[in-house]
Amino acid sequence: NNGTACYYILKTIDFLRKRGDEPKENWLPMVLKVLDNAIALQRADGNFGYAYSEKTPQVDIWEGFAGCWFAAACAYAAKLTGEKKYLDVAEKAVNYYYSFVQQLNCYGTPMDSWLSVDQEGVLSFIRACRLLNEQTGDVEILQMMNDGAEYEYLWRYGFKARPEFPPLKGGHWNSCGGSVTSVS
Repeated sequence: NNGTACYYILKTIDFLRKRGDEPKENWLPMVLKVLDNAIALQRADGNFGYAYSEKTPQVDIWEGFAGCWFAAACAYAAKLTGEKKYLDVAEKAVNYYYSFVQQLNCYGTPMDSWLSVDQEGVLSFIRACRLLNEQTGDVEILQMMNDGAEYEYLWRYGFKARPEFPPLKGGHWNSCGGSVTSVS
C-alpha cells in the first residue's frame, strides 16, 4: 500500500504541474521521506519486501511482488526530482522483480488474496519499466516491459458479457472483456 500510495501521489503531482497547478507543498517531501525509508530497508538483491513493521523500521515479510510498487514510485521520483539515486534503486528493483515475470509467478500483491498469484501486481512492473525506459532509453528495460505486458494479457478475456440484472439488463450496455485478477 505504501508503494502504491507513493506512486499515485507522485503521478498526481506530475498531473497538477502539467496542468499549471502546484500541489500541496508537503506532498513531495512526504513521499520522498517514505521512499528513502523503504530504500534504507531494501535488500541488496533489489527486493523491497511485502509487509513493514508499524513500530520499528524493518520489513516483517519479504515474500511476494508487492514491493515492486516502490520501484515504480522510485522511477517516478527520479523523473520529478532528477535525483539519480531513485533511478538506480528502481533499476535494481526491476531487475529483481523481473524473475517473477519470467516465471509467470507474480504473487503477493493484493492484500485480500494473501500471497496468491495475481495479475494486479505486474502493473507496477510495467509502469516502473516504462518510466525507466523513458529516462534511460535502455532497450533491455523496454523488453522487460513487453514481457510484463504479455504476462498481464494472460489474465484477459475478450468475450462480451451481458448484464443479467437491472438496471443494466435489457439495455444496450455490454463489456468487451475483462480480467481475472488472481488465482484465488
